[in-house]
Amino acid sequence: MKDPEDSSSNDEAPAAYGRESDNEISALLLDVVERLTKIAVICESPCTADSSSVKSLMKHIYKFEKALKKLQNIAKQDRDRSYPVFKGALSAVDNYLNPYDWAKINIVNKYRDSGRTLDAALDAVDVG
Repeated sequence: MKDPEDSSSNDEAPAAYGRESDNEISALLLDVVERLTKIAVICESPCTADSSSVKSLMKHIYKFEKALKKLQNIAKQDRDRSYPVFKGALSAVDNYLNPYDWAKINIVNKYRDSGRTLDAALDAVDVG
C-alpha cells in the first residue's frame, strides 16, 4: 500500500486521478502565483549568495514547476469534460483574448440570461 506522504514516486501522475475537490484548480493557481512571487522576492533580495537563500529558491522553483505540471495535466485532459471554465479561459489566453471579456460573455451573461428566464417563469406562476 502506498504511503500518502510519499509524493516523490507520484510526481508525474495525471492530476485527474487524485482530484477530490472542485477547489483544486484555484488552489493550484494560487500556489503558482505564490511560488512565483517568492521566487521573484528571493531573486531581487540583496543577499542571494548565501546557501539558505539558494536552497529556498530551488525549493520554490521545484514546487512551482510541480504545480504548473498539475495545471497542464488538467488542461490537457480531453476525455474528462470537467472544468470547462478553466479550459475556456486558457484557450482565450492562448488566442490572445482578454480572459475577463471571455468570462463575462461565456459565464456571467449566460447565467444572467438563465436567471432572467427563471424570473419570468416564476412571475408567470405567481399571478395571484
